[in-house]
Amino acid sequence: MPRLSFNHFTTRRRFLQEVWQHHQVLYTLIPPAQQRSLHAYYRPSEHLDHYQLRTHWQTIAHHAPGLPSRASKAYLRLRRADSEARARGDEPAAHIAITRPVSRRRHTKRGRTIRIGAVARPQVHVDKLVQGLTLLVKDEQQREREVG
Repeated sequence: MPRLSFNHFTTRRRFLQEVWQHHQVLYTLIPPAQQRSLHAYYRPSEHLDHYQLRTHWQTIAHHAPGLPSRASKAYLRLRRADSEARARGDEPAAHIAITRPVSRRRHTKRGRTIRIGAVARPQVHVDKLVQGLTLLVKDEQQREREVG
């Protein structure tokens, strides 16, 4: 795959920023590993000035040679799914129904299908992780008290 020009890179990044800021549910259309590739290469969740962005674009291929290719494939997959949905007139929130799911589907007693997808964050939210683990420990302690 030929190297992406800086202009194409910034055009793709603008699309991904728009999706990240307003339609994060679209990221569930691709697996978390591909989402992380998008974040690492295009950095859509970060506010970078022109100089910072150009520097990142110039150096990232040397630090992670396969990343541009992986991120481009993920971008094209996300863009293709978005285009197919827009051609049908779907709202962005309805996009998740257009592709093969990357996660399991569950069926309710009423026969409805619930799709569970993940949005990978570019950085770990340590506070939320600690909060979740604390709740898990408290829940386990409560169960032990009820049993014993």
